Amino acid sequence: MKSHYNYFLITLKSTLVVIIFALPMYVFIKDTYNFGIDNYLDNELKLQQALHSKNTQEQISNTKNFEINIKNQDFINNKNFFYLKEFLTKKQIQEIYLELSLKNIFSKAIKIKEDWYIMTFLNTKRSPLQYHLYISKAENIDKEEKLFLKLQTMLAISSIILFILSYFSLLSKENLAKTKKEIQLSLDEANMYFNNAMIAFLIVNKDRKIIGINTLFCKIFGYTKEELLYQNSEILHISKDSYKQWGKLVFEKAQINSVINERYEVKRKDGTPFWIEASGAPFDNAKHISNGVVWTIMDVTEQIENKNTIEKLNKSLHENLLYLRLFLDTAPIPIYVNDKNGLIIECNNAFLKMLKKQKKDVIQHSLNKFLPDYLAQLHAKKDKELLYKDNIYYKELLSIDPDESETYEYHKSTIYKDDIYDGYICVMVNVTEREIQETKLQKMIFEAVQKNKELTQSHEEERLNDIKFTAIGQLAAGITHEINTPLTYLKGNLELLVMDLQEISDKCKIKDQIIEDSLEMKNGINRIASIVEAMREMSQQKKVILESTNIYDTIITSLIISFNRSKQISKIYINDKLFTLDMPKEDITCFAMVQPQRVEQVWIIIINNALDQLQKTLKYDLRELRINCFVKDKKIHILFHDNAGGIEDKMINKIFEPFVSNKPEGGMGIGLSIAKRIINDQDGFIRTYNSEQGAVFEVILKESEVAKKLESTI
Repeated sequence: MKSHYNYFLITLKSTLVVIIFALPMYVFIKDTYNFGIDNYLDNELKLQQALHSKNTQEQISNTKNFEINIKNQDFINNKNFFYLKEFLTKKQIQEIYLELSLKNIFSKAIKIKEDWYIMTFLNTKRSPLQYHLYISKAENIDKEEKLFLKLQTMLAISSIILFILSYFSLLSKENLAKTKKEIQLSLDEANMYFNNAMIAFLIVNKDRKIIGINTLFCKIFGYTKEELLYQNSEILHISKDSYKQWGKLVFEKAQINSVINERYEVKRKDGTPFWIEASGAPFDNAKHISNGVVWTIMDVTEQIENKNTIEKLNKSLHENLLYLRLFLDTAPIPIYVNDKNGLIIECNNAFLKMLKKQKKDVIQHSLNKFLPDYLAQLHAKKDKELLYKDNIYYKELLSIDPDESETYEYHKSTIYKDDIYDGYICVMVNVTEREIQETKLQKMIFEAVQKNKELTQSHEEERLNDIKFTAIGQLAAGITHEINTPLTYLKGNLELLVMDLQEISDKCKIKDQIIEDSLEMKNGINRIASIVEAMREMSQQKKVILESTNIYDTIITSLIISFNRSKQISKIYINDKLFTLDMPKEDITCFAMVQPQRVEQVWIIIINNALDQLQKTLKYDLRELRINCFVKDKKIHILFHDNAGGIEDKMINKIFEPFVSNKPEGGMGIGLSIAKRIINDQDGFIRTYNSEQGAVFEVILKESEVAKKLESTI
């Protein structure tokens, strides 16, 4: 509605412009035309008057005018004038009649058809009254009229043109105002979009100065608009070299393509580096940067990081796939994967080797193709169980060649895709050898059962022996107690006897001999006392509890007990000192939380085993058993090292197993097994290995914290 009203106003204004211009022009042209007619008639009248005043008939008759003599004023009815009535209108005749009644002479311009004529009426002043009517063609009036018509036409055309021009001028003016308003609105809208866009914008001129940015750009880089506008874009780069490199990169790209798209590392206001993706184009879209570039900026730091992470994951996945492929191909057991249709979609080299086929001949084929019918039916039946089971296992013969058959275990696990059965993976284990071994094992078990019966009987005998040994131990404890009293008496009296002998005069010839014999007796009594003391300690019944014990002391005690046998077989060194019965037990202190009697039993077992081996080899002078006891890294190490040649390789790994013995006389083979169990009970460790000269038994015990505290207190 408003649009129609605007068009009406424009039309009205255009019409007023035409009226203001055309009306004065028309009046001026009309006045000029009338003035020309009047002037022509006036000149014609003057000419006729001059002719008439001279009354020159000849002159009048010589004119080319048509002459009519009217003898009275009733010229209308005059026969000479009557024929003109058909060319004149009634109004024109009345005007002529009126003029004749008032004037003696006058001229009248009359248009007859297309031509103009001048009718001049002259009163001849004769009696009777006569008028002469002269009619002449008025060519000048025709010219004036034609000129007037042309001017009218030109005025009309000019008015139309002026109307059109005014209309379109006003319309253009209104459209211009409307366009200006729309442009302003578009500009405001563009600025709103520019500043609130979800993409950052940057505009730089040809000197790379910032001339335009939006709000998001400021937010990304951490600046305000005032801080960035008209600044050099170097402020956004991480370094001057980066700034130069970017300019070179953009210039080279622009030479090839007017659109530039690059990822680049820049920095925020606080100096934090990050990655952007910049897409830009020159202002003039030319293939060179002349006026500047408009950039769209996106923060792609997270994308870059994700891309790097994905690349690492892809690399890791690729490596894992290679490792998996390598694992499958190097796995010694056949593995294959079936899809839901029962076709093989993957397999390893062991599977291909078993079938004696190439991979291209196996993939997308069913395993049943390579099997006898009865096996194919069996596998098909078993595969149906995977529709409601996650895993199945069965064992069956496999015959690839008619002359060969092997027993395989089939371990099949289902594969699901979107919780829908999609096939299975099968691992085939060749158990042919195991089947043979199982048969052998059953035979061995039968034999072992028979042997166990014999061993049970031996164990029963051993148990009875243990009871006997216990009784003997209790008896030994009593005996040592009974022996100790008279032994003390003998020792004391012998010391008094020696003192008395020393007071005898030196003149007595046998004095020295008696004293020497007494000292020998004293040494023998001391040895008996040491043996009795060791027996008392070994037979002493104590509660099975761990206590802080000097391990060196327990070794000396064990050596004293074993001395009666060891002195006849081999020399024994402890920490590089030759063992003697009177060797002090306090020379070295290395405490551990153990049960003393139990570890002493271990030392005696190891010492006796070493003596057994030494007795078989070498001469007495060459035999050695060396014992070393020391503390290292809060651990007590006890090493028993003989030079008897070592333990056989086939025996060394099972030397601590029960009933294992390499003694030709047929030992029970339980000594070292008991030793190992005792050491384990003491939270220790025992092992054996061979050195260049012989076997080494090493026992490791934890150093006692209680002992450490006592040492620090002292």
